[in-house]
Order: sequence, then structure tokens, then C-alpha cells
Amino acid sequence: MYKGLSHPVIGAVPINMIIFVGTEFWKKYFKEHRPDMSLFNQSLIAGSFGGLMSLSIQVPVELLKCRAQIDRNQSHSYQQQIESIV
Repeated sequence: MYKGLSHPVIGAVPINMIIFVGTEFWKKYFKEHRPDMSLFNQSLIAGSFGGLMSLSIQVPVELLKCRAQIDRNQSHSYQQQIESIV
């Protein structure tokens, strides 16, 4: 593999898992609770909710990565970065 490719690939797996699981959950929910809604609208809204669910993980992780790259020359630890976010 190319050097540095493993981290983005490993990071993409949980994000995509959350998107797909969330989308399928919401599709099932709309099918049971809103059968009058068109299939297109059910899929559109379910996909949107699945994407929003993934952002709850993706945004904080990306923020930590960006801060780690910016502060590479300074002596900040990941624990200090996490504490500053929370």
C-alpha cells in the first residue's frame, strides 16, 4: 500500500458504517410509520438523517486531526486537545 493510505481508509470505515446503518434504520422507520410518504422522499430524508448521524463522529475527529497537524511543532498532547473541545 501507499504510505499514509491506511489511516484515511481505516477512518472511512466507521463513518460509512454509521451512514449506512443510520440510513437503513430511518428507511425502516419511515416505511412503518409513514407509509403514505413516497419512496423517494423516504430515501432522501433517511439518507440525510444517516449523514447527520455520521457528522457527530466525523467532525470532532477531523477537528482533532487538523489541530494535531497545526500544532505539530508545539508540545500539545491529544488529551489537551480533547479537553479543549469538551
